[in-house]
Amino acid sequence: MFKSVKSKVAMIYVGLVAVIILLGVISLWNMVRISGTIDGLIVTNYSSIVRLNAMRETLREKDRVLYAHIYGNARESREIMAALDEKFLVEYENELITIVIPAERRYIDDIGAHNRVYEALSDLALSYDLSDPTQRELAGQLYEKDIADRQALLEAEIDNLYRSNETALFARKEEAAVSARASILLLGTIFPAAALGGYWLATLYTKRFLSPLYEITQSIKYIREGHLDSESHVRTEDEFGMLANEFNDMTRRLREFEESAIGSLINERSKTDSLVKSINAPLLVLDQELNIVDINDAFRGLFEITGSGIGKPLLEAVSHRDFLDYIALGKHSPKTDFSREETITVSTRGVELFFQVTTTPVLGRNDESIGIVVMLHNITEMKLLEKARSDFIATISHEFKTPLTGITIGADLMSGELIGPLNDEQREIIDTIKEDGERLGVLVGEVLELSKIESFKAIYDFRNCDVGQIIAVSVKQFFAQAERGGVTLVSYCRTEMPQVKADFSKITWVLNNLLSNAMKYTKSGDSVTVEAFVEDGEAVVSVEDTGMGVPEEFVDNIFEKFIPIKEYDIEVRGSGVGLAVSKEIITAHGGRIWCQSRREEGSKFTFRLQTIDN
Repeated sequence: MFKSVKSKVAMIYVGLVAVIILLGVISLWNMVRISGTIDGLIVTNYSSIVRLNAMRETLREKDRVLYAHIYGNARESREIMAALDEKFLVEYENELITIVIPAERRYIDDIGAHNRVYEALSDLALSYDLSDPTQRELAGQLYEKDIADRQALLEAEIDNLYRSNETALFARKEEAAVSARASILLLGTIFPAAALGGYWLATLYTKRFLSPLYEITQSIKYIREGHLDSESHVRTEDEFGMLANEFNDMTRRLREFEESAIGSLINERSKTDSLVKSINAPLLVLDQELNIVDINDAFRGLFEITGSGIGKPLLEAVSHRDFLDYIALGKHSPKTDFSREETITVSTRGVELFFQVTTTPVLGRNDESIGIVVMLHNITEMKLLEKARSDFIATISHEFKTPLTGITIGADLMSGELIGPLNDEQREIIDTIKEDGERLGVLVGEVLELSKIESFKAIYDFRNCDVGQIIAVSVKQFFAQAERGGVTLVSYCRTEMPQVKADFSKITWVLNNLLSNAMKYTKSGDSVTVEAFVEDGEAVVSVEDTGMGVPEEFVDNIFEKFIPIKEYDIEVRGSGVGLAVSKEIITAHGGRIWCQSRREEGSKFTFRLQTIDN
């Protein structure tokens, strides 16, 4: 009968409306009944009392008229008595038709009988000739005895009927009170009964109405927990039944998909394991919590991991501090869309090996990081060859330093004409020798500094340093050069700079090198700006110029050794060593340095250092 949810809700609504209408009808009926009782109380008895009072007053008025007629010689007494008789009879007849109680019927009949006698006696008294003393005396005797007695009887019967009406009035008042109490009791009984009945019906139908929804909700929770064999047992013919059928069809399809997906995942997992094991380089796959997801034999052998290692936290499987620090830094890096590389040293079986560590994030559907792939490339042989080359260059540079110093000093003595006068052609040759000697001296100094840093022989004096002071010391050295070249040199800090843990002299050397390059590659009318600010808990220092800029093909490898920019004129071309030394120093401080540049627009070199608060 009620197959849809709409019809069931409508049935509950109609039931509640029916209960409300029933209560309204009962309340209205009781109000009408109480109103009828009150009307009977007020109209009938009150009107009767008013009429009786009028009859009493009329009777007393007739007595006064008779008295005035007999003892006062009043005129027109007959006409007045006739009018009063008529008035009395009207009130009497109105009262007569309202009498229903037997006792009151006897009272009204006695009033009628006594009134007829009273009227006859009154007519007799009015018929005497009052001018005759004998008849006046007889009229007086009639009034004093017979008429007075009859009037007393009339008033007594009127009083009896009056008291009877008063009694009836109070009786009907009590009847109205009883009727009101009965109505209150009836409504007080019906209303709680209706409320309880409505609550029972609402609870019953709500439970029956919503139980399919509860059952479907519970089934959905089971599905969410992974119980794909869960089904809804709702078999109603309404919308909930249709929803349950669709839900069961959906779970069936999910089971079929899971069965097919599990098989595919197993195949893919097998392929992945085979691929990982076939790679000769150490390979590691981590989840977001740095637990080992996959690992190959090369990685196990390198870090001496026993067992499979899969499922273990990386901190338990590997104890290499530099490797763990590098992985942790990559995990907390805000950028997850690019690979990172770092070189670490691993000592195994008494042999020191160098590995380039590459981490690549594994991204989920919403491009969030869900894991990390770590691969270690053995670059030991490359490192040894590079070290041999660096040692060779350092040795050659060191051997160059002594004769180069002698050449420079000799050129100085000759240009100062301490050993004899020079002509213009000789002076030009000597100045060229001097400038080239100084340039070679700077180059040899930078190469020796780089060799010292790369061979770990450089000693760093880390102290709490003021970044603003470092900038002030460096910029001060270039003001005169900037003024001579027509270059605007500006330095400022956006905010109050915190201190950094650094080697003051080496960071000053880095900033001097960047300023020297900026001055070298700018011309009159250009500007050089040194700026410092704090970002992500790090101190950031940048040197920006509006000079000739760096060609795009050199930006990525400009910090490599011996990469002078060949497109520049020979007068401004650098040795290609200063930026490499700067990078080594910044890296040793745990920082990072990079370049941004566009040809003919200028360059911006920036480095970051950790503050002591971070």
